[in-house]
Amino acid sequence: PGHELGVEKPILVNQLQKELSAVICERDRLASRLRQDTEVYQSRLQCVRDEVKDKIQADGTAISNLQNQLDSTKQHLSEQTTELSEALSLIETFREELADLRGRQARHDTVTETRVRKAVAEEQERCEAELVGRDRLLNEARREQAKTAVALQQSQRQFSREKEKVQERESLQ
Repeated sequence: PGHELGVEKPILVNQLQKELSAVICERDRLASRLRQDTEVYQSRLQCVRDEVKDKIQADGTAISNLQNQLDSTKQHLSEQTTELSEALSLIETFREELADLRGRQARHDTVTETRVRKAVAEEQERCEAELVGRDRLLNEARREQAKTAVALQQSQRQFSREKEKVQERESLQ
């Protein structure tokens, strides 16, 4: 019986050595794969970082362009508002002149009434023609102002959307 144990020990040691060797090989294989996976992950992570950086730069450029467009649109709207205000003032002046001419016509005596009527009628016709022209310009200016206001609102909304996208991307980093 004692002799059998002596024979089993070397077999058991040999089996344990084989298992240990297999475990070591498996550990080395897994360590190598882990190193490879880590390198692939690091490479992919760097690509994603580069893409996000490029996108943020592009979005920053887009936002800058939109801001410039917005500033330009605001300036254009301000200029049109000034022109509209001047046109309204001029129209009011013409209306006052027309009212004044009508008042003067009523005050003249009958001797000069015919000459005055003719002069007033000519002046009235000129003022009315000018008024029609100014009204047309005013309406065109109002339409342009409305278009510009809509464009400004659209630019502001687009600017806000782009800004929110950039902020979302920045918060994801």
